[in-house]
Amino acid sequence: MVRWNFLTHTNIRNAKTKKKIFMESAYGLAERFLLMLVGKRSEMKMDREEIYEMVIREMTEAAVRERNEHSPEDQALQDQVAKLREQMREKTKDLPEDVKKAITEYVEATLLAADHDCMYLYVQGAKDCVAFLKKLGVL
Repeated sequence: MVRWNFLTHTNIRNAKTKKKIFMESAYGLAERFLLMLVGKRSEMKMDREEIYEMVIREMTEAAVRERNEHSPEDQALQDQVAKLREQMREKTKDLPEDVKKAITEYVEATLLAADHDCMYLYVQGAKDCVAFLKKLGVL
């Protein structure tokens, strides 16, 4: 099962400024590209699709961080998710391992499916925007 690293509300709240968040994202993205380019050609495993996915993921994460930073509703939702996560850990700690594993796999699969939906919708939104701009004669 693939595990994705999601930012927690605490991480978002600890960010000092939008500029700092943007710079950290930009440096992280630049570092990934640099490491990829510096590696030997035979060791490079990323193809164009993986690079595009990485860029889209970085852009969506930066947008979500910025939205969460300025939206009390989204901050409240993140607080609620953190509280529910702790409640779930507490309530499932005494369950048999196979039951905990099944629950964990279900939650991870659900989050992965939602992540794939978000990626698809982000790309589709960009395509729709370009098509609309072409229709308007801007492009």
